[in-house]
Amino acid sequence: MFVHTVYFWVHADTPAAAVEQLVNDCQTLLSGVPTVRHVWAGKPVGSARPVVDSSYAVGVTLVFDDAAGHDVYQDHELHKEFIARNKQHWSRIQVYDFQ
Repeated sequence: MFVHTVYFWVHADTPAAAVEQLVNDCQTLLSGVPTVRHVWAGKPVGSARPVVDSSYAVGVTLVFDDAAGHDVYQDHELHKEFIARNKQHWSRIQVYDFQ
């Protein structure tokens, strides 16, 4: 199993509709890549716990069978479309991968 988690921060002037599009595109576009087994996406849950970072706008976790499946995803046209549709709103992204 290969788990790919990405957190997106957006520019301060990003419209709420663009954030909703980002969540939706995570779920609809990225789930269309054949090597993606599971996708979970959403906005942060507010927490008073000091160990919780909820400063990002959207998070997505994707699960693949293996690293080769992740590599297919990175070059897939739906992933490229996702980036093209949403990248202009990102001020920062952070990726965490593990097996």
